[in-house]
Amino acid sequence: MVEISVSEINQIYGKEFEFADKLQNEININIQPLKIIQKHKLSFDGNKLKLSDIDFEFYGNSIKKHLKNCDHCYMMIATLGFNIDKLIDKYQISDMTSSYIADKAANILIEKYCDQITQEIRESEKINGFEITTRFSPGYGDFPLETQKEFLKIINAEKLGVYLTDGYLMKPFKTVTAVIGVGNIGKTDSDRCGNCKNRNNCERQVCDDKY
Repeated sequence: MVEISVSEINQIYGKEFEFADKLQNEININIQPLKIIQKHKLSFDGNKLKLSDIDFEFYGNSIKKHLKNCDHCYMMIATLGFNIDKLIDKYQISDMTSSYIADKAANILIEKYCDQITQEIRESEKINGFEITTRFSPGYGDFPLETQKEFLKIINAEKLGVYLTDGYLMKPFKTVTAVIGVGNIGKTDSDRCGNCKNRNNCERQVCDDKY
């Protein structure tokens, strides 16, 4: 379960927000966290990196570097659902401040939810003596954003109501796809933010060393 707190809303606003209690409640009742996680064996063939059980190849040096010491990986999708998008849009018409805060709060919430999923994977793999990498998503570094189309198909994203626009944006907007590597050697030396082509324009600013 993920929730936004009044203090987090006030932090987004920069000071005490008069309607923080009301907005907190509306945000929390309008998120519908859903996920799909798939575990796949990795296959390394020269310079090619594939899933051994499905016809899927990883393109780009960034993702290959990220998974280079891994035996298998998890493909995951997490979403907050369409209701939070509708709430943000509703406020955009009548209250731009609340719309802005709700949008930023939703970014925090989807990241919290992904953190919970990551921790679940970490704990399950720790039992087997494995450790995990950070999350790595299509669009990071030179891992092509176009990969998203096949990624969503493999992971059955339609079960969650998630679809891709012509511009490769996922809807609902507060949706994340990612790959997490698993192996015997712990974290790779990959820096997902340092490798991300959007790092200078990122509005989320929620990544830290906890991964």
